[in-house]
Amino acid sequence: MILLAALSALSVTPAQEAQELASVESSRPPVRLWMSNDRRYREGDRVRVQVDADADGFLLVLNYDPTGRLRVLFPLDPRDDTRIEAGRRYEVRSEGINAAFRAGWDVT
Repeated sequence: MILLAALSALSVTPAQEAQELASVESSRPPVRLWMSNDRRYREGDRVRVQVDADADGFLLVLNYDPTGRLRVLFPLDPRDDTRIEAGRRYEVRSEGINAAFRAGWDVT
């Protein structure tokens, strides 16, 4: 079985390889979001969030908390520029804590 896989890989032309690569890249989401702790939290845990994109553009990150409140996480200050560059990772942070938000935490 391993030999067959190696032989089939050797028989792929550069054009076929480029087409397969393009197919894989097109299936990747244009914006990716990472969250700390594999997205497993207890109430009050700090949640760190990072975002990157495949293209230059503008980013708005919102958090809908358990109490029904919607908050803007990025940009932190409404006067900040929301423009992001392709391939650059951005960390989303909240004022006062070294994280984007606290899990299940009502901060009213």
